[in-house]
Amino acid sequence: PKQAKRPRGDGGRGVGAAGLDFLSYVVYVTFWFILLAGVGYFASAVAEEKEEATLGLLKMSNLNAAAILLGKSTSRLLGVLMLLLVQFPFTLLAVTLGGVSLDQVIAAYATLLAFLVFLCNLSLLASVCCKTVRGATVLAGVLVGGFLAGGPLGTVALSTSTWPRPGTLLFRVCQAGVDALNGANPLVRIREVMTTGFDGTPFGFQVVSNLVLGAACFGLAWLSFGFFTREDKEGSPGRTAFFRRGSPFRWLGVSRPWGLALAWKEFHFTTGGRLMLIGRFVLIIGIVAFIARFFWFGSRPVEAEFIGGTLLTVSLLVGLLEFASDLSKSLRAEVQWHTLPDLMTLPISARQLLWSKVAGILPAMVPYAVCFVVGAMLCPRESGLMLEGLFGTVYGWHTIAQGIAFVSFTAYLSLVVRRFGALAAVGIWILGNWLMFFLIFFFLLRGGSGDSAEVMFGFLALVFAGLAICFHSGTVRRLERLAGE
Repeated sequence: PKQAKRPRGDGGRGVGAAGLDFLSYVVYVTFWFILLAGVGYFASAVAEEKEEATLGLLKMSNLNAAAILLGKSTSRLLGVLMLLLVQFPFTLLAVTLGGVSLDQVIAAYATLLAFLVFLCNLSLLASVCCKTVRGATVLAGVLVGGFLAGGPLGTVALSTSTWPRPGTLLFRVCQAGVDALNGANPLVRIREVMTTGFDGTPFGFQVVSNLVLGAACFGLAWLSFGFFTREDKEGSPGRTAFFRRGSPFRWLGVSRPWGLALAWKEFHFTTGGRLMLIGRFVLIIGIVAFIARFFWFGSRPVEAEFIGGTLLTVSLLVGLLEFASDLSKSLRAEVQWHTLPDLMTLPISARQLLWSKVAGILPAMVPYAVCFVVGAMLCPRESGLMLEGLFGTVYGWHTIAQGIAFVSFTAYLSLVVRRFGALAAVGIWILGNWLMFFLIFFFLLRGGSGDSAEVMFGFLALVFAGLAICFHSGTVRRLERLAGE
């Protein structure tokens, strides 16, 4: 008798779905790379002119607001669109691999193109509203993060909350808003397109809504351009607002200089000093509370082990990202404000200068260390297994070496690219890791044993350790070169 036909669906993919797997991988990597790189790239369109005090010159040149916005943002958008369209012919290889149709490829790229238009104009609006590139990047990241997370979080909130009550007018209005957010969400649309047997239209609600939202953001940027750019002040390094001597909170202000004056400067003027120590505690507590509220699906109250494990993970990841970001910001500020030659006149080498900056940033990481210890106390068994996995296995040493290499790469890239060294480093690192694991698990280790995996990750640990040394040496040489220019 003939064998029963395997049902079509995500769980029933066989060899014939290799094209769909390939397309899914390419589309998701492209989406996250667009999200990470696009926010910083587009958000600097107008804000960089404000920082460099050149926006007034543009406004004096008979150019109206629409012309300035089109020249600063839409030109960037067209460049990124060309890069995205270039890879479209290569992605058609998925059709020949099987398991995917031409309509799915077109629908996936229509989703990415529409989201890119929306992301560009949303970042442009943030760039018009903010005075600095850093502020515009943060605002654009918060807005696009709320757009992507609003639908799923709203769905969870409506299904678990007792207010508003189901069946009421307010509940129906909230449900309609959540459904609209989910429909406009590119991640939801990509998941729908990547299902086996997709037969929908390539240009659905998500494409139309993203294009409409992009046009609305451009219109708001155009209308508010005159209001937010009426003042053009000379740029200067940003400084956190500190409390004066007579204030009861003066202990949060700047202390007397330490013996390591450069480290003192970095702690107070790069990381935010004592005030931001409190801010980091609030940030971690907020993230953990958010995760516990929306991602704890147990019927009982949130367990201490869950809180402890979340604290361990959040403190490690956020601490690593902030340390790399602060180091990148510190190095880039010396180049941007032309203070590096003056620092190099001190009786210290470039390597000592770099380590002085590291010494100034380390005290700002105390909140993450404290939260890590608290998390370890709440879940001693899981923390013991985690530490054993980090220091007692090849995979753990690979993770440690990769973290050190990431920080070194971020510091080096901040001296190479003009802006957003940390953001570019995150995007490149994520893309590189996805490509690396794709090659390992789909080509080298398919059908291999666990011993081959340990050998491979041991070799990668040595590679990342070597990369960390190379990037560190490159950062020192780059500092010396920039100081001499």
